[in-house]
Amino acid sequence: MRLSIPLPPTDLSTAITQQQIWIAAIALIGLDLLFPVIPILPLVAIYILIAQPTWFKEFVEYVYRR
Repeated sequence: MRLSIPLPPTDLSTAITQQQIWIAAIALIGLDLLFPVIPILPLVAIYILIAQPTWFKEFVEYVYRR
């Protein structure tokens, strides 16, 4: 079962900013530190590697399109 998340418009002015990338990274690290017993990031990485969801590929392409 593959989920398809619609991509936002291709207008580059709406692309994710460097500041948003840093905020997301810090938030993920904070979650990992708040819940050290639950390996959140490794679980997400394993899911992405095994399931190879199309929404993740589309998201990465969208982020680097700017």
